[in-house]
Amino acid sequence: MPAPQVHRATVVEDTPFYVLSMVKVKDSSHNLIGVQQSDISTITRRVSVAGVEVLASTAITISTSVLNTVSTGNIFVGTAGFNFIDLVPATAVPDGNKTYRVEYIFTLTSGVAFPLLVDAATIEVVRS
Repeated sequence: MPAPQVHRATVVEDTPFYVLSMVKVKDSSHNLIGVQQSDISTITRRVSVAGVEVLASTAITISTSVLNTVSTGNIFVGTAGFNFIDLVPATAVPDGNKTYRVEYIFTLTSGVAFPLLVDAATIEVVRS
């Protein structure tokens, strides 16, 4: 199995941010198709920096984070669209000049699990 792709983002420290992604699974003919809510039993999110947990594993609500229809709405810049959306809280990225690993684990109803990985580099905000 190939190593999972790591998506990269730049975010502002101590500020919530959205993760948008096109999550695909293989159908019975081995074609890649957009995942559906009914395909997933659980999604968890964990955030760490340099291997140290910042935000403990949190259950993500499937009905609000997985879209059964691909969206290409105003929030998304690009042509592929997205079918997964999650708002990562500000407490997950408290400090600037660090790279936080946001790790989602999708567990399908078949029992197969796979990760969605995001490395979020934070920009420090200078406050007076």
